[in-house]
Amino acid sequence: MKDVRAVRQHTALQRRGGAARVARLLHERLPGLGLPSELGFETAEEPEALATPAREAGRDLSGHTLLHLHATLDWTALLAALPA
Repeated sequence: MKDVRAVRQHTALQRRGGAARVARLLHERLPGLGLPSELGFETAEEPEALATPAREAGRDLSGHTLLHLHATLDWTALLAALPA
């Protein structure tokens, strides 16, 4: 992907586990490099958190946003729902 202007991190768990930790670290550091970052997860671990089901991870993804998939509870649904 040539003209990446943002990155969307996606993982299965909101906070626990190695994949969530790496996603959060990237999400926190990328803006300092001039690259906006979004963070999505499938399993909320805080009462006010809004989870994103696997099949919606790539929804509303602009042509210049890279979807970085760290983990999911349903690879088949996630990959099948990605925009062409």
